[in-house]
Amino acid sequence: MQKLPTGFGRLWTAQTISSLGDGVTHAALPLLALTLTRDPMALAVVTAAGTLPWLLFGVLGGALVDRWDRRRTMWIADTARAVLLAIPAAAAMLDVLSVPLLAALAFLLGLGGLFFDTAATAYLPDLLRRDPTLLQRANSRLRGTQTAASGFAGPPAGSALLALGRAVPLLADAVSFALSALLVRSLPPMPRPVPEARESLLRQARTGASYVVRDRLLLGLALRPAVGNVAFL
Repeated sequence: MQKLPTGFGRLWTAQTISSLGDGVTHAALPLLALTLTRDPMALAVVTAAGTLPWLLFGVLGGALVDRWDRRRTMWIADTARAVLLAIPAAAAMLDVLSVPLLAALAFLLGLGGLFFDTAATAYLPDLLRRDPTLLQRANSRLRGTQTAASGFAGPPAGSALLALGRAVPLLADAVSFALSALLVRSLPPMPRPVPEARESLLRQARTGASYVVRDRLLLGLALRPAVGNVAFL
């Protein structure tokens, strides 16, 4: 059986750490908001702000990643998220934390997650030289650990860390993103994608969206989890 390249192990570890940080944030931010208010609408806003970037910029973000260096996009996204988390951590220690600050943080972290995940998905085929057998094995490992880290391990870890102090989960999350950024920077560079000549960003995003809408299989794969996410959340 053909082995996965060494670079995949680093990408797998980086994405697992990054996903764990996402899970910590998803649990910690609403719980932090709960220490500031009992308004259910405020709690809902903090939770929804983290997924709003996918709704607003999901298609556009894919078009941007198609124009950017994928490895650089990943490490910059996680470095930015690590730096961002220092702000509310300081606010928590100074006891000046607020619900609007948490909502803004959730939105920006979600935006960083959008660019990181999209770039990682686009980087993987280049890393594995588009070998279908390797891609199948690699994707199963990535998706399995991503789900386990962000949906299973991350939320209880975030809740437990919050019990140690309001700034603790934020600082732990910042460390996780910094580690992920360092691992991604060690990955081998890949050729930059060549965009279509003179094609505008909006037109490129529209082309990608219409391709999905016209393909019944892709449309079904997109709509089924979307409906499930609405029901679940």
